[in-house]
Amino acid sequence: MPGERDWMASYQNSGLYKDIDIVEYHNASKLLWKNSMFDSYIGYRAPSNFRSQYINTTKEGFRKTAQYQKGLKESKTVVFFGGSTMWGSGATDENTIPSHFAKYINEEYSEVDFFVKNYGLGGFQNSQEMFLFLRTVGFEKMNYAIFYDFVNEAGMGLSDYRVETRQLPASQKSLEKIRREIEDVHNKHNIELI
Repeated sequence: MPGERDWMASYQNSGLYKDIDIVEYHNASKLLWKNSMFDSYIGYRAPSNFRSQYINTTKEGFRKTAQYQKGLKESKTVVFFGGSTMWGSGATDENTIPSHFAKYINEEYSEVDFFVKNYGLGGFQNSQEMFLFLRTVGFEKMNYAIFYDFVNEAGMGLSDYRVETRQLPASQKSLEKIRREIEDVHNKHNIELI
């Protein structure tokens, strides 16, 4: 069919997946997203406690992140937000950006344990991530929040252009309200937004 991508050839040609069973990874990914759950606040999320050889989720439905703490008294929590790149599409749990960051930061800083969480979800855009951030910040310990965006936003813009439709931009008043809420969260919880 025109416009369809040969996922198997893409995975094989990339050279990134030589150490995994591509078909098993792809089937696990399909099963995971087939069982995604509706979330009235952010749209959807991955199923809780999903288990496979390559992709696993937490009880909250977020991607498992490899942890490298040293058992120290002082600890900080870093939470990553983003779309499929942050989620780790095509990567094992140990090879997502947050997992690599967890290893690096815990090796680099010997006096503090860093607990790293991956709140990226495939297809997410920055507005969904902001809603997720605002919902979780009051309930979870979070010292740093890192956002990686604009692949999906650019794709949606291109998609809108192709079908010759335009969404009305959020009003300046709405954007200002979101900005104030984020500043309030930053000030109240002393969280660094990166």
